Order: sequence, then structure tokens, then C-alpha cells
Amino acid sequence: MAENTIPQAENISEEKIFSLDELSKYDGENGKPSYIAIKGVVYDISNIALLRNGKHHGLTSGKDATKIFPHDIKILRRAKVVGKLERKWDKSS
Repeated sequence: MAENTIPQAENISEEKIFSLDELSKYDGENGKPSYIAIKGVVYDISNIALLRNGKHHGLTSGKDATKIFPHDIKILRRAKVVGKLERKWDKSS
């Protein structure tokens, strides 16, 4: 992977599709993993120290953070891509 790129959902072997409701379960609280979606890609941010507890600079895990992500998106190079966010018109999940 090139140094200035972030993981893309195409790079995961079994693509999981998350609904917003399902994504909300990954809020980083009580030992649960922290997931966020950005531009339709769902990332496990549990291993990023600034983000792992679920709350940071207005960002809350378990949500679509496309419009409010407080950092350069390059920080997500350290995050694992775990799936894609379901589009409202998708029927699969």
C-alpha cells in the first residue's frame, strides 16, 4: 500500500455491509470495538490511541463520521477496514 493512501473496502476479503443501526453497536464503550464510517467505508479505529475510547473532539464511534472527522484522513492508514456502510437504497446487509 502506498504511503499516502488509506485502506479501501475493496481490499477486504469478505465484505461486511453495516447498517447505521448495526454500526452504532461499535461505540467503543464497555470494551466494545470502535468503528466509524467515512465516505462509505467502515474502519475499526480501536487501535488508534486518540480514537479508541469512542469519543474525541466531537467524534463518536459507531457513526458515520464523514462530515465531522477531526483529523487528516491519513490517520486511518492505521485502521483496519471492516466493511462498507449500507446505502439507504441497498437491500443487502
